Amino acid sequence: ASFVAARHRKRGPVEVKGFWSDIVVSPYIAFGIHTPELRFYERASKQYKKHSVDICESNLEKILSKIAPCTASNDDTKKGQEES
Repeated sequence: ASFVAARHRKRGPVEVKGFWSDIVVSPYIAFGIHTPELRFYERASKQYKKHSVDICESNLEKILSKIAPCTASNDDTKKGQEES
């Protein structure tokens, strides 16, 4: 456990004991925050356009498509119907 500075309404500044890892390290880290796709690393005004959440969602989509390859997104399904 660690302490964090906080402010109590009546007592003023206090230290709060707790486990703060979920605030420092998001749950997205478990599914990866790196990808070889360059579209996630584009910048505008010195800031990245995409966030770690976007990279994680992309990685999760890839993982789930490997687990259940028979499921397709709506766009893929429409394209397959148009070609037939």
